[in-house]
Amino acid sequence: MIPKRPTLKDVSEKSGVSISTISRYVNSSGYVDEKTAEIIKKAIEELNYKPNKFAKGLKTDSTQQIMLLIPDIMNPYYANIFKRLQELAAMDSYTVILYDTSQDEMKGIEFAEELDVDGMIYCSIYHSESSIEKLADLGKPVVVNTDYEGNDFDTLHSEYGKGIYVAAKHLIDYGHKKIGYVGGTPTSAINTRRKKGFLSAMKASGQAVNQDWIFEMDFTMNAGYRAGMYFAALEERPTALCAANDIIAMGIMMAFNEKGIKIPEDISITGEDNIEFAQVCRPKLTTIDNSSTFFAEHAYGLLMDRIKKHYGGEPRKVLCPRELVVRESTRKMPEG
Repeated sequence: MIPKRPTLKDVSEKSGVSISTISRYVNSSGYVDEKTAEIIKKAIEELNYKPNKFAKGLKTDSTQQIMLLIPDIMNPYYANIFKRLQELAAMDSYTVILYDTSQDEMKGIEFAEELDVDGMIYCSIYHSESSIEKLADLGKPVVVNTDYEGNDFDTLHSEYGKGIYVAAKHLIDYGHKKIGYVGGTPTSAINTRRKKGFLSAMKASGQAVNQDWIFEMDFTMNAGYRAGMYFAALEERPTALCAANDIIAMGIMMAFNEKGIKIPEDISITGEDNIEFAQVCRPKLTTIDNSSTFFAEHAYGLLMDRIKKHYGGEPRKVLCPRELVVRESTRKMPEG
């Protein structure tokens, strides 16, 4: 049998103090003399009583909860955002609820509505008008990772496509003239932007794009592995590949290792996000730093400014930096 959770009534019976006085002590909402406070404290410790944060929220019009909605918990980039948010929220006695949408963002928004969270950080790879409308209907502060035109959300994002543009330019500057792109989910807004960055870099350098060297599936390691097998089977392969994220790049590397294709001797590879595994895989991955810590800290600051009513003005936009990190998976093409 599951033991019954101690209540304020149990603490009252144990201590001989009224429920209203115990409530004042627990919620720090009124005066309780030192002697009574010690009696209550002892009863709480003996019963291992834990205040019901949700019930407390009903009285304060706050649940002390925020939600982080993400598209893929298996990607360490989002896991690191959650970890840093938890650290920050704990200092404000807030709880972060993590919701992995598994490509169904509307359910996540509806769940936030049911919980009546105080605010949400919304990380999306899609651009769904119905989801955006639902977010606006929450009536709570929301920070998003995409600039939704005409909506009153605080936003954190980079220059669209800049990361992959910088990665592709790095390969072009290394003398590569046969460059392919391995993208994520073709219908996603993020893949559209990253592919555009790749195409822009190729156009700026006057290089033609070979459609046989563009592979788009999703943002997983399995997709990268399948892309690697696809490129390994081609009679004419590119000398370099831009992957839409580090997870995809590592899947490609796994396939190439199986097929005996050497990196970077036979083919150079870049990723994006600079997750921790990019430094420990072999060879170490050249990538674009997309700091999860920067995103978490700035998103939390924007959100709490509104929750705590420190700011109530026009929507704010924070531009996230993108920086090239050169490691071992790319090399300069031999001259001649």
